[in-house]
Amino acid sequence: MKRKNEANDKLDISSLSDEELENKIVNINSKQLSIIQEISYYFLFSSVGEISKLIKTDNFLNQLKIEDEKEIIFESYDIIINSFKKIHEKLSDEQIEHNIDLLIHIRKKLYHLSNSMTGYLTELSYMKELLDYHVMKILNKKHSKNHKISKKDVIFFINKVRRVLDISKNDYNSFVNLVSNILSIIPFRMSKYKYFDIIKTTLVRNCNNYETNLAKNKIEEYKMIFDSTLIGDYGIIFDDYFTKVQRIKNINFKNKNLDELNLIDEDIVNLSIKMHEINLFISNLGIIINRLLVLYLTKNRIDFTIDINDCFMKWKQYEEDMKDELLESITKTFEIEIKNGEKKLLEQMEFFDAISKEGANRKGFFSNDLNDLIIYTGKVLTYYNDKNFTKDELLFSEECEVVEEVYLYQLIDSLIQYINRSISSMNNVERKIRMRRLLSVIELPFKNIEEFLSYIEYSLDEKVTNIEDIVFAMNKINDWLDKYMER
Repeated sequence: MKRKNEANDKLDISSLSDEELENKIVNINSKQLSIIQEISYYFLFSSVGEISKLIKTDNFLNQLKIEDEKEIIFESYDIIINSFKKIHEKLSDEQIEHNIDLLIHIRKKLYHLSNSMTGYLTELSYMKELLDYHVMKILNKKHSKNHKISKKDVIFFINKVRRVLDISKNDYNSFVNLVSNILSIIPFRMSKYKYFDIIKTTLVRNCNNYETNLAKNKIEEYKMIFDSTLIGDYGIIFDDYFTKVQRIKNINFKNKNLDELNLIDEDIVNLSIKMHEINLFISNLGIIINRLLVLYLTKNRIDFTIDINDCFMKWKQYEEDMKDELLESITKTFEIEIKNGEKKLLEQMEFFDAISKEGANRKGFFSNDLNDLIIYTGKVLTYYNDKNFTKDELLFSEECEVVEEVYLYQLIDSLIQYINRSISSMNNVERKIRMRRLLSVIELPFKNIEEFLSYIEYSLDEKVTNIEDIVFAMNKINDWLDKYMER
């Protein structure tokens, strides 16, 4: 029955005149924007309430000792609060444009802060992995002195990996996740030149259909994953956290005993938690700004279908007394409304996609006005859908063409040169940890499963890898595969 209805829908669309089809596109477009506007308002009500609580009641930002960065965050908070209040007022188009520019400007500042903090967190995560390696070496020397790994054990292990990969091959995301997790654990045993060849071959394959700006951004992301210390404002923004991370980086873990390493581990974990909290807070401010931009872009163009003045009175009441019960009660109600709105939006978008395709198949159908409407809706949707706080330049890239092969090769070569320059100052263990991390985050390195399994077999060979490293890796991967199969 469902297929029959879908067929009738397609038949109805194809039988519409150009004028009727245009009216349908305009009407569905308005409905989409109305739903997006409503969801964004519900989201903002509770989100703005939450950040007010964190700043006013919990004094969340007191842990920040750096005044310049704190000032940017407080400035952002003030702009968010004022922008949320103003959305309830009558505004001219000029006032709306001014607020949009202000929000975009502060959004860029926040992204800059978040990107820098991400760099420190990346370096701290490498120190944690390096410390774990030295802890593992100490523990395994105690427990695996008499342990033997036979060729049969390794073959059995590889066959297990093969079976799990085979089971997951129809679920692309699960398959990619499996390969990535195994690569992040298996001992890294590969020459620098072989490594660079795999990186180059894989990235050419993965990025050859990317838009130019997306390919460029992906390579920059890989550079930051490999070594954040060579990126932009590393050591300048959040210099207090830079100092703390640097202090840990200067510790020689090799000269520490187990108790000393455990104490350092505790320091790393605590510092990482604090930094993650601040970074999450900054990212949340960015996502709140995204939703405010949705409201400002639709203001004076789409009328609210909900009584926002009544909602605003409740919000002001919460701002005055900061009672958690009031915010929790309203948030629960709004969560239901958001879920319902998201279902409606999905239905509208599916139908909008169908009628837009019909229009695209008609020669000369899209007038300038209709094109402008589609572009405007795309802009609103871009901010609405950005839940990861993406770089502004990437959200609205003007480089829509697929990256040229010559330029892609230049980008990849710049990454390889960056890695080569970075590893020249590292010891052997850190170099391997960083090279392994990057290999694990790149989507599906190696040409095929057989090459991947051959690499695992080579990495687990006692001729090239210490027995304790082999035991540790096989045990950890086995546990992970068992849990994966249980799920």
